[in-house]
Amino acid sequence: MLALLPADTLHILDVDSARAWWLEPWRSLARTIVFNAHHVFVSRRLVRRLRGRGRLAVYLPDDTSPDPKAFRLFRAISKIAVSAEAKIVPVYVDGAQHSMFSLDPAKRRSLLPRLRIRTLPAMTIAELVARSPSEKTLGANAMFERLLEVRTDNAG
Repeated sequence: MLALLPADTLHILDVDSARAWWLEPWRSLARTIVFNAHHVFVSRRLVRRLRGRGRLAVYLPDDTSPDPKAFRLFRAISKIAVSAEAKIVPVYVDGAQHSMFSLDPAKRRSLLPRLRIRTLPAMTIAELVARSPSEKTLGANAMFERLLEVRTDNAG
């Protein structure tokens, strides 16, 4: 994604991805920062960037049921998106979990696996909350559900 997305995109990596040795050569192609779930804050700079039509690409852990500590990252991203009235476009690269570069060594199977990029239409956090069947859905939960939705076979 560092090579594919527009050059003005700020890439926010999770801690594990930022430590990956194979990612280092690609980091020179785009601006990247590490988003640490232990030091979560709503950055005014990120909100300003989004309001000014900037783009953020946030790389999240591939966990379908994150623990409360890891879920902080989803809460922080949803707060930033709400503050900036930004739209979320979930992207999932199916097959990447089986590459030799997977962060999970148990899933590594192939040097060049078949990849399929899945996306869903852009929506704000407010739109995601409104479409949720539960009346008390929080923004972070609605965003997380949308990210799980892009992984299913019937997703766009």
